[in-house]
Order: sequence, then C-alpha cells, then structure tokens
Amino acid sequence: MTLEKTLIEASMIIAYIPELNQHALLQNGVVVFEGDTVIYVGKSYSDSVDSRIDGKGKIVSPGFVNAHAELKYASLTRSYMEDLASHQFYNETLYEYWVLPITEFYPTKAESKVIADLALLDLIKSGCTTIAEMGVAYRVGPEELIKQIKSLGVRMYLGGSASSGSWSLRPDGNQLKYDFDPDKGFESLKRDIGLIRKYNDTADGLIHVMFGMGALDLCVPELIQEIRARATELGVGIQAIVGETVTEFREILQRYGMTPMEHLKELNFLQPDTILVHGLVTSEHPIANIPDGGKDIQILADSGVSIAETAWTYLRGGRWLHTHARYQHAGINMAVGTAGFPQDILVETRAAILASKLIEGNTYATTAIDGFNAATLNGARALGRDDLGRISKGAKADLVIFDIHSRRMSPLRDPIKNIIYSATTEDIETVIIGGKTVLNHGNVPLLDETQLVIKIQEIAEKFWETIPRADYASRTIDKLAPLSIPIWKL
Repeated sequence: MTLEKTLIEASMIIAYIPELNQHALLQNGVVVFEGDTVIYVGKSYSDSVDSRIDGKGKIVSPGFVNAHAELKYASLTRSYMEDLASHQFYNETLYEYWVLPITEFYPTKAESKVIADLALLDLIKSGCTTIAEMGVAYRVGPEELIKQIKSLGVRMYLGGSASSGSWSLRPDGNQLKYDFDPDKGFESLKRDIGLIRKYNDTADGLIHVMFGMGALDLCVPELIQEIRARATELGVGIQAIVGETVTEFREILQRYGMTPMEHLKELNFLQPDTILVHGLVTSEHPIANIPDGGKDIQILADSGVSIAETAWTYLRGGRWLHTHARYQHAGINMAVGTAGFPQDILVETRAAILASKLIEGNTYATTAIDGFNAATLNGARALGRDDLGRISKGAKADLVIFDIHSRRMSPLRDPIKNIIYSATTEDIETVIIGGKTVLNHGNVPLLDETQLVIKIQEIAEKFWETIPRADYASRTIDKLAPLSIPIWKL
C-alpha cells in the first residue's frame, strides 16, 4: 500500500538532533512525513509529495507525551475541590472530599464516557499526542473505549488498576480505615493481564496497555511483587500511585518500618519501566519530617524509574514536589502528568517549573527547556519510546502546530520560552498524531464540545446531590465546599 507523503513548511521547527540527544531550533525549514513516520527534517525537500501544510507564521513542535492523565473523574472535580483541605489528613483532600464521595456516586458507563471524552478533548487541545492513564477502560468498558480511541486517532497507554483494598472513614471522620481483601487484589491483576493480552500494541500501534498499581498503602507486598513479575514476563511497563499523600507515607512507615521508596526497593519493584505517579512525599520532603533526611531521592535515581509530576493539582492544595530541580539533578527522569483539572499539559508543565523556581529560590533551578523536555523527551523515555516526543527522521509523526500571531505568542524570539511561559490551548491550531490530523483549527471533529459541556453539568449536579450519603456527618456539598460568595436572594 502506498503511503501518503505530507510536507510542512514552517517558520520555526523544534527539531531533534539524535547525536546530541537534544532539541534544536530549525528556522524556515520543512518536516516531511510518510504515513505515520517522519522521513525528513531540513531546510528544503525536492522530492514530490502528496499534500502540503502551510506552516508559515507557525511553530511546529513535537507532540506532548502525558505520563499520567486522569480520565475517570477529573472533569467532576471542577467547582468543588478547589480551596479545600482535611485538617485531620495533613490538609489533603483525597479521602474525605474525593475518593469516598465518588465511590458512593459511581458513574454509569455512559456518564463515564462523557467524563472521559471531556478529558480527552482537554488533552488533545493542549497538544497531548500520547496519553498514559489508569483504570478508565473499566469505567467506560474496554470495547467502547478502544472504539473511541481508534476513531479519535489518539495514542494511548491504558493502565490497569490493581489494589488489595479500599479506604473508609471511622465514624468520627478523623481516621482512615483500611479494608483489605487480598484475593480481590489478585482478581483485579488477573483482569489487567487479560486487558494487556487482548489490546496491547493494537490499532496500528496506537493502543498499548500497561500494568497499573493503585495507591501503595492499599497494596499488600505479595500483590506488588506479582505485578512486578508479570510486567517483566509480559514486557510491559507499570504505572504506580506512590508518594501521593503524607497519610500514605506515614502508614507505610508505621506498617513496615520503611519509607514507601525503601519498601518498594526491598520488594525489587522499582525498575526503568516503572512510572511513579506523583512521587511527591519522600523522606527528603519537609512535610515527611524525617530527622536524618533519608535517601529516597537517591533510591529513585539509582532505580531508573520515572516520575509523572502533577504539580498544578498539588499547588492548588498548597503542596508541592520538593523539588523538580532536585529530582532532575539527582538523575531522575522527570515527566509530566495531569492528575486533576484542567487536563492541560501546558498548565501542568508551567506549574512544575515555576514551583521549582519558587521553592529553590533560584530562577535557574529549572528553566523553560527543562519543562519542555519533561513534556516531550522525558515522557517518551518513561514509556520506553525513542520515537516519540521529538521531530527527527524515524520518529512518529506526532506534531503540534502553534500559531505565533496572537497577543500571547508575540513577540517571538525563543519558541521554547513562549510555549512554556505564555502559550495556551487557544494558540494550538493543529494536532497531528501518527500522520493524521486530530485537531484542526482548534476543533476535534469527533467530540461535540457543546454537548459534552451540557452533559457534564448534568452529571456533576447528580454527583453533588449524592455527597451527603458518603460523608461521615451527612454534610451537603454547600457545607463541605461553601460558595466563594453568598447567593444574593432578592
């Protein structure tokens, strides 16, 4: 079969030099791709092509690689989870305000598809061409989700969601209760293995499946070891929720006499194919209050794992990773994830870089290129791919085209700085995945934004009504999350 050859002529191309393992700026150049693969990057191209894209006055960037997106629930957290904290859980919102209420609500498959579609729309519009996630297949239904991914043409790494238990609150709401069922954990792992065997590396390479490990404090050691063994056996990666909260850190410390990272090291879980989602609470973090400072960061660096940093979600709650710069300087592969709302990798990347500067008190601690690399090359490395997150011969034709003629992008001298510090989704004109245009002039044809917005409002209102059933004190949403301003009753 003859593959279509397309040429993009652009004012600026963020190309990749393999010999130097770094991005480089190509001015007034061309990118040529055939089918789903880039075949040429340079100043000009004399061979015939089937189609052309005019990129004059535009930046052609590699597509962004999202190392952990939240498709299951993120769209429901808006207008509720902001400015909240549980004093009894170290000012974290995860348990009291989120996991328990959403477990009580438990969206239908149709509702879950709306939630996932709205998240996908956010992700595509922010330039994500590869997306790793955990658990959404079981919410939407594997067949329905695979069908949607194929239609959209998005590159996805689906993750399982194995865990050995669940959380609940004791009657006074001041203490977390762990309800373990190890057999259920192994059943969920068996389900994940089935998902991998059926769908991994399908849809012409757009769909991959990884193992997913739920919150560390909900996983017994035997399950963790079995996930590790199965991942090695099947040759797939792992996404694991680790370092998410102080509550998790202290629970593991008390349960095993080790920090979460020490615990995982002892279980031989940490390997280069592993993405730790969040990775925020380590022995070196001030909120852990470990007298000798610990050695968690060195453990992570020595193991070769990647971190999917989710800065924006944590900063909104007054917490932060300590710090992107320290992890990076230790040799840890720092990627970017979007754990909350918006599912916008531009926002998350900007938050990660600025938080690191602020905490370190040093503008040079992390710079624009550190953020850009985290969202491109480092995300690709986290997934074990050397053909993503870059524009070079042999790489996948995953491309994002920015329009430079906007008040946010002008004036323009350094495209990396403009993208990291100034660009918004409104500046992204085109997204190409595997050589196919998925977003054109800001629109994703297969996702009806107007209808999704209407439906998510209906679902959210239904969710808010169920909150008292999950709350230990039967509080309404207005009690849990008061409006920022009072209602004026005339």
